[in-house]
Amino acid sequence: MLLCLSVTFLLFSCQVNTDDDDDDDPETDIRILPDDTESALLSFTAQAPDITALRIIGFSSGTPSYPIYALKITDNPGVDENEPEIQMTGGVHGDEQLSIMMVLTLIEYILDNYATNQEIADLVDNNELHFFPSINPYGLANETRYNANSVDLNRNFGWAWVSQAHHGAGPFDQPESQAIRDDALEHSYALSLHGHTGSVCINTLWDYIGTTEAQGVINPYDYITYSKESFIASYLPSYPFIESLATTYLSKVNTAGDINFWMTEGYDWYVVYGSIQDWLYAVNGTMAFTLEYHLTKNHTELDEELFGEVFGYHRDALIRIFQDAGRGISGIVTGPDGIKVDAKVTLTPPVKREYTGPVAYSPFSYTDPDFGDFHIPIQPGTYNLQIEADGYITKTVTGVVVPALDPRTIVVDVGLVPGKSVKQQSLESPVIDPDSVRPDLREE
Repeated sequence: MLLCLSVTFLLFSCQVNTDDDDDDDPETDIRILPDDTESALLSFTAQAPDITALRIIGFSSGTPSYPIYALKITDNPGVDENEPEIQMTGGVHGDEQLSIMMVLTLIEYILDNYATNQEIADLVDNNELHFFPSINPYGLANETRYNANSVDLNRNFGWAWVSQAHHGAGPFDQPESQAIRDDALEHSYALSLHGHTGSVCINTLWDYIGTTEAQGVINPYDYITYSKESFIASYLPSYPFIESLATTYLSKVNTAGDINFWMTEGYDWYVVYGSIQDWLYAVNGTMAFTLEYHLTKNHTELDEELFGEVFGYHRDALIRIFQDAGRGISGIVTGPDGIKVDAKVTLTPPVKREYTGPVAYSPFSYTDPDFGDFHIPIQPGTYNLQIEADGYITKTVTGVVVPALDPRTIVVDVGLVPGKSVKQQSLESPVIDPDSVRPDLREE
């Protein structure tokens, strides 16, 4: 299967690394470049035009300015439907090329098996899958972590952003992060996966929380006060489902052969300011995970055997987490005469906060502004929903039961009555004093 992808790259203007010795194997001299990614995506749309749609969400910094592509895979790509939208990205750090190959290889696997594998057909027919192979194409072309402005894009998002080297002059001041932000605000992804290399783990929310250490105050008692267990119990009611998804992912990767793969909460590993996964959850309601695929960060050349091995570790885990993203509560919010409403749906009541920084702690979802559907992945339990929209009376739906023994999605369609009300936005990002913040403990 991976050989087919390598052939695709070879057919579409792959560039040879001429710095290598003449007697090197030309098969391994093929570099992974933005033009190759583009050609692979075009070949995928030609292969399966009925279930794919390719769009450009923005352009990179630098000269030349490369397009940033997203490939949508679903049974009716030109029609909005009541389906969870799922996002998978690679290459936010341009020198982590294996993360790009993982996205491209999964795309190819899905397209190759759609017609013959019922599990894959159900996945495509019941979800909208959005793949972003390379969101830092300048970094890919130049084998650098950063974009053309020397900014680490995974430090440039607008949640807990802090002024620091390689973080940009302000949140979202880079064209790449702006493109990802604007696309996310249009799509309200239920699940988002972001690929990296440099370790082997699945990293869950949060990368930043409001402890004194996270705010830059060096406090030797901070980690004694902080406990992952108390944080989960008192701060993040959706975490049991987050942990369940991560645990299942971990188990499948371990079973497939990568016994060193592990899991962590981001902050419990190290603090990151302005990460894409924290912004997506805090501002957009998207359940987000970071995936670390390989201990070696830089894979500039196509290594068919290695890439096939790593994809083999993650393939079934990726398919399973995509399937599980639809579990929970979904529905359509409408106004008079069935008009679709741009609304915010929040699980209530919120739990107490024991930490100093404002972190979003009640799972929520924005509806698709065109179709009005929302999707909140959540563990079994009984929930109340608060539905808010500009120009409509806020409505509460009580006693929504997600049963423990039934994995299907619970559908709650909601009709709103016009009135004087305002859709509440997400919490404002914490403001952190840059003078008190230590440099990044680890650049991942």
